[in-house]
Amino acid sequence: MVAHFDATLTVFAATLRERAIDFQSYLAFDRKSLCDMNPPGKQGRVRLALSSYFHADHFAAEHQSDRVGLRALIIEHHPLRVRDDSLLSALSALECRSEISFHSALTDPLLLQFGGAKIEGLLRRMGLDETECVSHELITRAIWAAQER
Repeated sequence: MVAHFDATLTVFAATLRERAIDFQSYLAFDRKSLCDMNPPGKQGRVRLALSSYFHADHFAAEHQSDRVGLRALIIEHHPLRVRDDSLLSALSALECRSEISFHSALTDPLLLQFGGAKIEGLLRRMGLDETECVSHELITRAIWAAQER
């Protein structure tokens, strides 16, 4: 799990501890260890890191294998799209294929800036609870547009 900000990582670590989920925080990675984190057929351990520890030039690979070596859950969008793009470039430059997904909460600073509280009310009126995932290309485009402002 990757966060852009220390505060988000701290809150997420506290939530994992509260739920008795085993995790490990990292301050640095090397290319080889990232590709070996999720061996085929085995469930990987939860690992937390800041996006600033991932640099595309540090992870550049000569070739990429087909096996999935890293499942990255990015737990927030950065207000600047260039930061999200930089993280995606770094993860895409690994020797192994990465499965990458972004998850944002309506309480994320980026979404609060653009009416997260109003959106939350709308979703509740539609019958969705706070644990349900909402995914759509329009939402992705709206987040990208907000990051460009």
